[in-house]
Formats: sequence, structure tokens, C-alpha cells
Amino acid sequence: MYVTEIFSVRIQRLWLTALAVLFLAALWLRWPEPGPGWIHIDERVFLIEPLKLWSGDFNPHFFVYPTLHIYLAAVLYYLYYLCSSDLSLAQFVAYHFFVDGAALLDLCRSFNTVLSAVTAVVIALTGARLYGFGIGLTAG
Repeated sequence: MYVTEIFSVRIQRLWLTALAVLFLAALWLRWPEPGPGWIHIDERVFLIEPLKLWSGDFNPHFFVYPTLHIYLAAVLYYLYYLCSSDLSLAQFVAYHFFVDGAALLDLCRSFNTVLSAVTAVVIALTGARLYGFGIGLTAG
């Protein structure tokens, strides 16, 4: 191996390590545990709107918040339903829509945390591409 190739491999490993540390630090700073004992008014959107999509109408008719996030939450809730519920689909939706949506909100808070940590890494990669590794890591 040439000296430049060894140097390049070391820089790549250092950069990947820095990105992994950035991702873990972002998760640690944002992780919602212990969760708040209250529900913010904006969080109701990420409980109610994804469950509305299960009616068969895939138009959310609500565009104040990112629609892709509502669709992803609906898929996440459906996977949660498939893995953990013995209720019928209608009973599951009715229970979490009207009675207690805390489990779905905790799931959505965790999902938001992972998305925000991934966003920090994407910002670091974009900043590194535009302005260099140090600036990218600082931006992330």
C-alpha cells in the first residue's frame, strides 16, 4: 500500500467513527426517556392523523405538518399493531384514538428521536461535502 492510501483509510475510519459518535450523541441528547407525563398539543397530530389514514382515505386532509412523517407514523403504528395487539384493527384504532394513545405517542417520540439523529448525520455529511470535514462535523 502506498502511504497516501494508508492515510486515506485512516481518515475514512476517523470520519466514520466521528459520524457514529455524532449519531449516538444526538440520540442521547434527544431520547425521550423518561418521557414527559403530559402530551404537547402538537403531538396529538402524530397520534390522530396517522390513525385516520387507516380508514382507507390516504389523503390526510391536513398539511400543517410534514405529510411524509404522518405516513411513516401510520406505517410504524401498523407494524406495532401487527406485532403486539390481539385486538381487531377497528378496536385497536378506537382504543388508541379515543381512550389511551400513550403507547403510540411513545413510539412516535422514539421515531422522531431517531429521525433527528439521522438528520444530524446528514447535515454533517452535507457540510463536509461543501466546506470540509471539520465544518461538517461542527454543523452536525
